[in-house]
Amino acid sequence: MKRLERTIQETLYFSREVVPVLQPVDINAEIREVLAMFRDELEEAGIEKVVDLSEDVPEIHVDPDQIRQVLWNLVSNAVQALGGGGKLTLVTRPSSEGEREGVVFLVGDTGGGISHDVVHNIFNPFFTTKPKGTGLGLPIVHAIVQNHGGTIQLDNREGEGVTFSVFLPRAPKGLGTGDRILEQMRKGGRSGTVGKEDSG
Repeated sequence: MKRLERTIQETLYFSREVVPVLQPVDINAEIREVLAMFRDELEEAGIEKVVDLSEDVPEIHVDPDQIRQVLWNLVSNAVQALGGGGKLTLVTRPSSEGEREGVVFLVGDTGGGISHDVVHNIFNPFFTTKPKGTGLGLPIVHAIVQNHGGTIQLDNREGEGVTFSVFLPRAPKGLGTGDRILEQMRKGGRSGTVGKEDSG
């Protein structure tokens, strides 16, 4: 039922513009809440959970529902990639010197990675390698992160696993980038940029 509800939410987000309602948020608390949703699934699949949440991360001003959806989608992708075992890693840290003030969180798995033949498509709407996938999860993640003034980067190790690294500023300077991404998605345009680097 939770997956059905999430699919409906993804479809609704894709079909209309959703303006973030910013609130002060503790990213560590949001991660713990999302992990709690997957507790039974992780135990049943024999997935090892490695969680390293920094106590030094600042509070950020984001839309909690949208950031929770980003986390849920990334963790869900990792769990599906891992299948019957492996390691799920979640890490938070303050942004590094030279970056804008904010937080960085990583979601990684040892599920074998993404084929280099298709990795450049992962942020394209309706592209999926899963029999029951909607192909909306990662494009929506991308749009939400961009709409909060953040970036998402992909470390793909084919044959080993994948790590998504998301940066969110303490407070967005301005909104709208993600809206343009969603508009491009609706028109069938490609939206494969990952932060400042190409995912391929």
